[in-house]
Amino acid sequence: MTLFEGTRPKTKVQWVLGNQCNYHCSYCSEIFHKGDKLSPSKSLIAEVCKDITYHFDDLGRDVVFEFIGGEPTLSGDIKEIGMRLHNHPTSIILKTNGSADLEWWRKSKQYLTSVIISVHKEYCDLEHIDAVVALLLEDKEIHPVDVEILIPTRHERSHWTWAIDALTHYRETFNLGNLQMLYTNFTRGSDTYFPYSNDQWHQYSLLHNLPIPKSKERLIDNQQSSSQNIETPIRQIDVKVRDKLDFNGYRCYAGIDTLTIDYNGRVWRGWCSHGGAIGSIYELPIQFPTDPIVCGLSRCGNGFDQQARKEN
Repeated sequence: MTLFEGTRPKTKVQWVLGNQCNYHCSYCSEIFHKGDKLSPSKSLIAEVCKDITYHFDDLGRDVVFEFIGGEPTLSGDIKEIGMRLHNHPTSIILKTNGSADLEWWRKSKQYLTSVIISVHKEYCDLEHIDAVVALLLEDKEIHPVDVEILIPTRHERSHWTWAIDALTHYRETFNLGNLQMLYTNFTRGSDTYFPYSNDQWHQYSLLHNLPIPKSKERLIDNQQSSSQNIETPIRQIDVKVRDKLDFNGYRCYAGIDTLTIDYNGRVWRGWCSHGGAIGSIYELPIQFPTDPIVCGLSRCGNGFDQQARKEN
């Protein structure tokens, strides 16, 4: 399956396939690895994907499905889903920890457009991930798969040093890899980073060809006391995030440019949940949006939601 290269606009659907995960990383919220939300059946996933595809095809749009988790390779049969969508104007992106065995990847590869692998220090097998990446990059002329490697890192010296070493390895071996700076309040607003030092932000900027941070805005972890006299790190503005995050009163194309499906099967315009749930995959058919919605929130705080167009 390849990303459709036509001029039609894309609708991106981010779908959480349950919260089962074989990792329990210290910086990840329990809701993503608790294991009490099972993935829908592969037949239901395929049926919903087709309904979404038909709806947006009528609007002149192609659909990009981004499956996340939990660990989606534990939950969804990507091969089966890909086979059922193969002749439709769709693409599949997979966000994964890369731990599935090589046979799983061999069977699924042809149905994937893009794979984003997070390399987690506490659990990962670097040799196995090397083999997975090499497999995905094979036969690029026959079936190219875009591969991205993210290396989440905390601020502690041992974790940071390991992440830099891993980044060096993947860049030298595959010319791939980026660090991922982490939030202490992930899933609760995601605006407060771990207390990275200014030197760490400086190194991050150099490694990713970003401007050296000049902002004096401070992000202080709630656990830190102002009386501790600890210098807090300069905020690094993510280049993927819009400079302005207040779109109150704007026409927002969430529901047109984006859709989200949570691990309970509820369908939303975006993770902000503005406008309420559109429906549930367990109560078909779903009446998908055809028009944008006027934003009533003071801040667009989710990176996925920020991908939807905003018109003043």
